[in-house]
Amino acid sequence: MPPHHLNEQTAPDGKGNANQQRLNARMESKTFPLLPSFLRATYWFDEALRASQELQGQAPVTRAQAMLLINIALGERRPVRLARSMGVTKQAVSVMLADLTAAGNISIKPDGEDARASLIEFTPQGQSEMKNIFVILARLEEHLATVIGQDRMSVLRAAFEMDWGAPPALKSVEAGATEAIGGKIQKKRRQPSSLG
Repeated sequence: MPPHHLNEQTAPDGKGNANQQRLNARMESKTFPLLPSFLRATYWFDEALRASQELQGQAPVTRAQAMLLINIALGERRPVRLARSMGVTKQAVSVMLADLTAAGNISIKPDGEDARASLIEFTPQGQSEMKNIFVILARLEEHLATVIGQDRMSVLRAAFEMDWGAPPALKSVEAGATEAIGGKIQKKRRQPSSLG
């Protein structure tokens, strides 16, 4: 159940803060943020992928390795940028790359444009591995369409394939309310007095 302990802030005029009231209403409603649902969907695909690999007699990759391989397949070949994209340390990426190199899926070569950097490339075995992963994912999407309906699947795909723009940095509700209240106070102070 969503938390109910958020306290309402009161504006100087004695009325409840409208922004805080909207926030409380959202927290008390059954409409949760989308991010947990995105994560649950990611875990669903990941668990189904590994189960399918095991059923096909293949060595399943870990969730982190799958995310890393997909990022490489999308064109990110530098370890430092991979770490930034995945939100992990360079050391964590180095460990995963070492495991994937030992498994024969990738090779790491010096970057011809930067002597201090390196580039990641798929080996023939790694290319075959990625091809199989994408085939499994495509079949999982077909299965999902039978569960949620093709119409919903089409809408879902269209929404994810849209350009959402750059990730915004949003002010807190409290900060926005404080600025709005401050603006009203300043405006009131600037108004000329109506007395004699």
